[in-house]
Amino acid sequence: MTCELSPLVYAELYRILSERHANDLSERLHEIDLDDAWLDEASEAYRRKWEHERETSGLRSDHALLGSWLLAGIRDRASSDELTVDLRFALVEQLGSEADALTKLSAFRPVVLGATLGMVVPNVLDSNLPAVPARNVEDIHIAAAYDGIVEHVLHLAAIQSKWPEMVGSALFIRGTGLAESLRPEADRRGPEQAINALLAETRRFTSDASLTLLRRHWSNGFVDKRNAVAHILPGLGRPAFRDVAEDALSWEDVRLTVRGITQWIFQKVSEELEQSREVNTHFWEDMEWDLYVYQ
Repeated sequence: MTCELSPLVYAELYRILSERHANDLSERLHEIDLDDAWLDEASEAYRRKWEHERETSGLRSDHALLGSWLLAGIRDRASSDELTVDLRFALVEQLGSEADALTKLSAFRPVVLGATLGMVVPNVLDSNLPAVPARNVEDIHIAAAYDGIVEHVLHLAAIQSKWPEMVGSALFIRGTGLAESLRPEADRRGPEQAINALLAETRRFTSDASLTLLRRHWSNGFVDKRNAVAHILPGLGRPAFRDVAEDALSWEDVRLTVRGITQWIFQKVSEELEQSREVNTHFWEDMEWDLYVYQ
């Protein structure tokens, strides 16, 4: 599943960035031979594409990659939470009477997490999760494991009755495993240290309220729950399987597990893009063809 967003998303994203971060992005734009006027010019090009064709499908993920590459250049100067809220509000305003229908489609459900642009995959459980980033992380094993999380949540959304125990408790294992793999240098001191390292990084990107919820969820015996599910019998002073078997039977039980992993995957993508050369001086020239309007 790839991040394919509507031209209107980019029109509004670049308008917002031009109004708030034009100076901050100047050097980043010059790295790929784009001038300071590009943000406004790109915003108008995307807007023309949307107004002329009104397609409800999204543009290829390279457009999200360029947006995320730019956002990575202002990781410490732009609030991801604010960008998400303002971008969605702008979309609703622009769509007017069409908003109720179109914002249910993936192409009109952008999210900015960890300074990375992504797309929320529609489902009945949550309006913000699961989400796919502009591109997945470079490590193919971590990428595949995260794709599994996205698919798992979509399967959960399709379950009409009470969840079987294993479909929820599996997230203790996958969640801890992804945290360990994202920060292996910290994990050498134990999975709790990997989680703490990721939470410390999250402070840069999310609100205090969101960070408090994530910290409470992930630092309050999460690894012990993983161990109980993995090993069944109790260790000395640790919970056993029966103690945690009913701790993941609903979306509310696992939402912050999925939220944390999503946040950390997006943060990793931004970290990789910050110094990446995958966006180069020819990148925009190639994508401009997608915005050509046939008269």
